[in-house]
Formats: sequence, C-alpha cells, structure tokens
Amino acid sequence: MEGTQMALRKVGPVGPVNIKTYLAESAVTRGYGVKAGTNESGATAVATAGAQGIGIAAETTASGDALAVIRHGDAFAIAGAAANPGTYAKFNATGQVIAVTRTAGGAEEVIGRFESKPAAAGDECIIFVDPFTLTTPAA
Repeated sequence: MEGTQMALRKVGPVGPVNIKTYLAESAVTRGYGVKAGTNESGATAVATAGAQGIGIAAETTASGDALAVIRHGDAFAIAGAAANPGTYAKFNATGQVIAVTRTAGGAEEVIGRFESKPAAAGDECIIFVDPFTLTTPAA
C-alpha cells in the first residue's frame, strides 16, 4: 500500500475533472471536503458529519483566498476510515471521506465513490466525485 500512497502524492489522480474556483470562507486543506459557503461565490470546509458537499479541495487554501474545488471526476482525498473501491463515500465531521452505510428509510449525502482502497483513517485515496442524495426505501 505504501507504494500506492507515494504515487498518489507525486502524481495525483489521472482523468478529466470539473474544477470551479470559489472564495474560501475558511481555511481548507487539500483532499478534504468543501461545502457551499454563505456568500454567492463562497465555499467553506466541511465541519459536520454527513454534510451536503460540493466537492473536494484541490489545494490547501487560507480563508479569503481563491479555492479550487473538484466538483466532478477523480480527486485526491483523505479517508476517515478504511473503505473498499466502489463503495459510496460521504463526509465525516472533519471533512474526510468515509463509506456510506445505508439505513432503511434514510437518506445520505453522497460525495462520490471510492476508486482506491484506504486502509485506515488519514490514508490518501482517490474518489470519483459525483455528489447526490442517496435515499433508501423503508423496509
């Protein structure tokens, strides 16, 4: 796994992505979740578990600076726990990506799908960013 982690740090994900620039309303770290801010063109770091995100930060940015957000496509992300490729991803309370656990009659704010396999919290991984709300029918 370490060889994979090193490769991610050096080259990052490969493939077409949709990146949009926002005004950072808080400090944001590369690979962490981003949600809509309070201003029209603003965005802020995810700080609530299960938050509805708009994408993943493409770079570390200070509050008040331009923030590049990957809104669709492959993105480098920081995992909040182990996960398997193909599993839907959502945000934890710190903006890391974790696996979605479906509950009958529940809804989850999905940010995308794991493309690589993080082994533990803090691992670098690749997710395919494609935000949507996943609703599971009641049993």
